[in-house]
Amino acid sequence: PAYFNTDPIWAIKSNGSGINLIGGRNGRLMKREGGVNTPTNTNLSNSMRDCGKLNINAIRNNGSYWLIGGVDASINKYDGEVYVDLKAGLTTAGWGASEDIMAIGWNGSYWLIGGTNGSLYVYDGVSFTSKTSQLGFGTDTVYVIEWGGTSGNEQWIIGGSSRKLKRSADGNTYTTVDISSYFGATDAVLAASWAGTPYDSWFIGGDNGSIIKYDGSTISDLKPDLYSAIGGYYKVNAIKWDSGVNSIIRVGCNGAKLADYSIFNFTDMSGNLIGFGTNDIKAIDYNAASGKWFIGGTGGKINSDTGGTFADESGNLVNFGGMDINAIRYNGDYWMIGGNYAKINRYGLAYKQSGWAVSTAIDHYGYKYECATLTAVNVLNGQKIEYYISSNNGGTWIQVTPGIGVCFSGVDQGEDIRWKAYLYTY
Repeated sequence: PAYFNTDPIWAIKSNGSGINLIGGRNGRLMKREGGVNTPTNTNLSNSMRDCGKLNINAIRNNGSYWLIGGVDASINKYDGEVYVDLKAGLTTAGWGASEDIMAIGWNGSYWLIGGTNGSLYVYDGVSFTSKTSQLGFGTDTVYVIEWGGTSGNEQWIIGGSSRKLKRSADGNTYTTVDISSYFGATDAVLAASWAGTPYDSWFIGGDNGSIIKYDGSTISDLKPDLYSAIGGYYKVNAIKWDSGVNSIIRVGCNGAKLADYSIFNFTDMSGNLIGFGTNDIKAIDYNAASGKWFIGGTGGKINSDTGGTFADESGNLVNFGGMDINAIRYNGDYWMIGGNYAKINRYGLAYKQSGWAVSTAIDHYGYKYECATLTAVNVLNGQKIEYYISSNNGGTWIQVTPGIGVCFSGVDQGEDIRWKAYLYTY
């Protein structure tokens, strides 16, 4: 079968009744039954759980759900509770099944998804549409997709291999940004972040320590300054603005080199990292509300930085096994951390598990209840409980606030009082 063409078979087992299971690399699993020369093959790979081994390269959230993308057109939609596989829709739209997703961006209205072989697609939440020809990257890989700019002048920045850099306001027309004076011919654009006041510029970095500041018209070369701060030309893999909290743009590089750009100067922060060794920094994100950074990289290394206090969080990762961290994103409630071999962790509040508690009838009144007040005593640690009352034995329910009375009328009025509570745990 085609789905085994590029992966070896590692195990075969029969149940003695004509059904064989064939398994292999990258979570491949096939059911084979029927005659020796005319078998029926069924691909069960997508039915597996926690068996995928494809690298996660990009993670992004739009306020409602996440898109998580990686090797071989792998893409999932995750709403905080359920993962949905979108790969079939993407490949049906024309994305090559062997093309990797390397970058995902959101602009408030639609997604852009980019990857190897110059692939670029729009996702509107329902379907995928190719913008590969419009982008015009040829066979060069898309590594960066970011949206930003001053109010009313927002635009996409798309970067890739062979110093490809383009901008677009509408996702349809792409204009080349010439960076040939700052990036070598074979240097890839690997990271970008918009930074507002006082910069109002893009910070864009990549291979061989290349980094520029681009305000939409003028380019300033920051490569010599970064070199002076960290002592070498290290590949720039991650750039993140702190949303103006301290006017810092944080830059992560190969060899555990970390620098902060503030008020037009770089400061070497590499010595603040704990337990990172010489591993490459691959991903950085920031929670402005709590002032917390996460810095992740190869070898499963990850540090937090809260107000200048760094901590090694690598040992807190669950089932990561030292795999490289390729993506870190914060959505306002919690973090998602993804890496090689389909490793993904979720960190922070708002890990939503929920459930109902429903009483039997606790009182009966033959003349029907007119009003009732629910009281509750609870101790919460970031959790939430919603309370409901029914006076018709659960026929209809009214949401209530403990200590505040509610009155019944019409179909809501009845003779048997019940309560129920919906608990959200975080």
